[in-house]
Amino acid sequence: MSAKGLGPKNPPRKEISLRLAHAGEATLDGEKLLIFGPNGEYAELHNIGGVSDVAIDRAIAFIDGSGVVPQLEVWAEEYRMKLRGARGRAGRRSEFTIRHIFILILVTLFDEKPILMTRIDELVGRLTSDQVARIGIPEHAIREEGRCTRIRRAFDSWIESIDPFPSERRTRVSAEEHQRLTDEENDDPNVEVMLARLDWLANHLLEASIRTLPAVYRDQWKGNIAVDATLFDAFARQTTNIHTGRSSSDRDAGPYVREGDHDGDNAKKGKLVNGYEATLAIWLPNSPFDEPQFPDLAAGMSFHRPGKAFALEAVNCTASIRDRGHPAGYWIGDAAYTQALPEKLRYPIIAMGYEVIFDLLPETRSDGTKVPGKTGVQGGSGGGLQLVGRHFCPATPKALLEEPFNTAVVFQDRQRPSEEREPAKERLVRAVNALRPYELKQKQKPKPGGALVITCPAAGPNATVSCPLKPRSSAVPEGKVLLPILPSNLPDHPGKICTNEESVSIPFEEWARHRQGLIWGSEEFLIQYAQRTIVEGYNGYLKENTPEQAGRSSRRRLRGHAAQYVLAAFLVTASNLRKVRTFLIDPPKPPRVVKKPVVQEVAAGTTWAVTPTLMPLSEAEMSRRRIIADRRRGEDVKAARRIGDMEEVARLVAAREQRRRKRRRLSRLQALKLAG
Repeated sequence: MSAKGLGPKNPPRKEISLRLAHAGEATLDGEKLLIFGPNGEYAELHNIGGVSDVAIDRAIAFIDGSGVVPQLEVWAEEYRMKLRGARGRAGRRSEFTIRHIFILILVTLFDEKPILMTRIDELVGRLTSDQVARIGIPEHAIREEGRCTRIRRAFDSWIESIDPFPSERRTRVSAEEHQRLTDEENDDPNVEVMLARLDWLANHLLEASIRTLPAVYRDQWKGNIAVDATLFDAFARQTTNIHTGRSSSDRDAGPYVREGDHDGDNAKKGKLVNGYEATLAIWLPNSPFDEPQFPDLAAGMSFHRPGKAFALEAVNCTASIRDRGHPAGYWIGDAAYTQALPEKLRYPIIAMGYEVIFDLLPETRSDGTKVPGKTGVQGGSGGGLQLVGRHFCPATPKALLEEPFNTAVVFQDRQRPSEEREPAKERLVRAVNALRPYELKQKQKPKPGGALVITCPAAGPNATVSCPLKPRSSAVPEGKVLLPILPSNLPDHPGKICTNEESVSIPFEEWARHRQGLIWGSEEFLIQYAQRTIVEGYNGYLKENTPEQAGRSSRRRLRGHAAQYVLAAFLVTASNLRKVRTFLIDPPKPPRVVKKPVVQEVAAGTTWAVTPTLMPLSEAEMSRRRIIADRRRGEDVKAARRIGDMEEVARLVAAREQRRRKRRRLSRLQALKLAG
């Protein structure tokens, strides 16, 4: 048990390096997805009221147009056959199909109700016979008796095929059992397949919501995104009883703390929230100074335990965006992403064609002393120095190299008054501008995953400094004043950047390690980075300021990673649709000619999978899932027989017989009372 008195910690789960985005296939129907009209002319029609025909028609068109249902049906059929063998096709099929469930969930959200099975059941009871026929639900399926249970079982029956961590959801297991289940999941190759399928479903729903925006607005977006992880707290509470030693009934969730990387495993009791994190990538304007030509929509999504593998989840989220054919622009993240290992975040993101923009922070030692950290010199290549995300001449004056750190200590200290921080911000901009003449010049934009070719700032016709080691080029215009480099600042052992006549090629892993799309601390960086507040605004809009109220766990009570991910995906999709509708009611005047952004080349390699790859389920691990499925269906005796535990079989049979005798006694007593 935890030393903090919080019961057992979540055992560490195996880190999945990168899930393949091509888990399945779907055909998006662009015409069906224009649910607000080809040019947004039907946006003012309301979804709500009774059960609105508008809401029904929009939900049907959206789910059918998204193309996700056929793929989910294939997966569900495959899973049933592997789980039950020849008996997988036996038995009566559910009266409610995957398509019915998805349409009903979306109509429930359009109706501004929580996604609870009881509310979906109420919705079905309010449908007219014509609406039932349009959705395609069999007429006998809407009978009131047992309808809520049948809807719930229909939901459970298909979600098993994409559930990476199946287990009993209505009990709290012991710490030992929790550890055993986690160890089994870490050895299960099907976990990666299921996670990929969940990512595929969530991101295709988001893609469908983006396609509801007419192309005249959609095609203007140039690929800028802000990425952030936001909490989806779980309805099941984190266990706090140190005597029970049991896990939460939603054992897939984890503790969340607001500071740092949000990993709450070692946090104090008072600061914890139990839940999941959703990593969202939100559209940003092409320029901070542009009038909005499109709404800020969620373009990508992933879902995980708080603070666990957040960098890899951001990569998965971004990989899906690129796989769907969207352009790459600026990729903006907060200081938490700066701390991630470059192999897990920067390299794959830059290899996809993005220019990353991260905030840099000084480091604080245990004694409270501030040191430059990432705001100081971060090594270098080819004889140059790497600082504030770029490469600089090794003869750059030391005072200029230290000034960004000195100003950042004041500017980034939230405890200081604004009267001190604002002047420090201006000094930071001036300090970075003073560094610009010493920046090593980039000859051309590197290919994704390729080398960076740079030249000395004293070389060529665009020279900005004069150096004793490099004669002035004859191509430099007469009269151009160059900043002189003092001999005392020259390196003792000049590197290639000083000795090569033309240029130096820096390998991808070296130049991308601390790369910034814009020089950190420059005026353009501060303006562009300020757009990160758009993702914070979207999170607030999603969780508090819309009828979906995604931040309230009581409105999505299903337990388990898969169920919570699917519900979260629908909530984000509904928020996207609401933003599109609001935008189209009073849209800006579109430009006469819309030039579709060029989709940049993407580096195929170890950092990112870009080709479709089959991800079949492993038969070797299906036996474990059969046992879990038996237990979830109440067939404990069958599960015990599967694992050969005959003592457990005898105990369960005896307990079952005892329950039957008790029921028979109660039945006789009731009969005697009625007779008397």
